[in-house]
Amino acid sequence: MRRCTTMLPVLLLFLLLPGVPGQVQSDAGHPQVINLHPDGPQPQQLEVAAGTAIVWVSHLAHTNLVVVTVSFHEGQQVAQATTTVQGYNGFILEGHDFIGRMEGNGGKVALRFVTPGTYTYAIDQDHLSGTIVVR
Repeated sequence: MRRCTTMLPVLLLFLLLPGVPGQVQSDAGHPQVINLHPDGPQPQQLEVAAGTAIVWVSHLAHTNLVVVTVSFHEGQQVAQATTTVQGYNGFILEGHDFIGRMEGNGGKVALRFVTPGTYTYAIDQDHLSGTIVVR
């Protein structure tokens, strides 16, 4: 009986502690980053689960771009398939395009994709482009 009473607190400790060895922690809550370089976005195609936040980060300061634009030409469709991400510059609907603007030197914009689909974006007037596949 004494052995049982000393094992009970140890068992309860393992049941109550988060991160017990052997458990897999999900990365679903972490944003995915697309780095914008002069030769294109890295990665150029990104596949994510629905609900994932995507953050674009500009590394284009040396290209003399003061403002970098990320635009989706299917603006209304993308606006309905996404939500804003707190703490980052957002996107606005301008005509048929859904556009996010950031500083050329380390600026960031972000969207959370909630609807599955394939979304293509352009960086500064179609010179560079990339694709996001939401499953």
